[in-house]
Amino acid sequence: MRTLTLIAVVVLAGCKEKAAEPPPAPGSTGKRPLALDEKARQPSRFPIARGLSPAVMALCDALHQLPAERRGACCNTPTQRHGNDECLRLISLAIERQAVDVRHAARCVVERTAQFEGCGWVGPEDVPLPAGCVGLLEGQLKEGQQCGSVLECSTGLRCVGLSASSPGRCETADGDAGVCQPVTDPLGRAVRHTCEVQPRKAAGEPCEKDDECIAACVVGDGGQKRCGPRC
Repeated sequence: MRTLTLIAVVVLAGCKEKAAEPPPAPGSTGKRPLALDEKARQPSRFPIARGLSPAVMALCDALHQLPAERRGACCNTPTQRHGNDECLRLISLAIERQAVDVRHAARCVVERTAQFEGCGWVGPEDVPLPAGCVGLLEGQLKEGQQCGSVLECSTGLRCVGLSASSPGRCETADGDAGVCQPVTDPLGRAVRHTCEVQPRKAAGEPCEKDDECIAACVVGDGGQKRCGPRC
């Protein structure tokens, strides 16, 4: 009996009623703000390599999230789905494998941000990358190494045999060493890879179709077509 009494005392001691928490402030979610060390323990939405710099995170924002948000603000529409998370995921994995070095990310962010000031750029086509965003990734893999993108191979090599279901291997390019090649693999799309900046016409210049313009080809007074913004 004495043993049962002691057990009951211990159980009751562990079941003390917690002090009532104050009600949430009006307009709040009622959730307690996370401390800094708790934030660090929160799971990420995507795998990020250790040491992924804030510069790379800002780069993906500028390449994907910024255009989507600015278009929504200019056209008064919801922000469309964009590839920011996929950009971070793919670059982080490539960095973790030591397959790429990220070059001049800060310069790209500055030039890319400037492109979306105001709303004169709005049109159906993607705004072409500025010069500061060309050649963002420098491949580090040597000949014979397994690759998941052309951009992972060192200069003069190509990712041969790469497919949607299997990786390729970096091999010597025949006749096009040092020549920039179009990239259609996921990593290339993530960084909006381009070999050169395609010039497009500015607002007010005559045009025939949208892809000639930075924004769109708009029919104005008198039926004349000129480059200008169009949501």
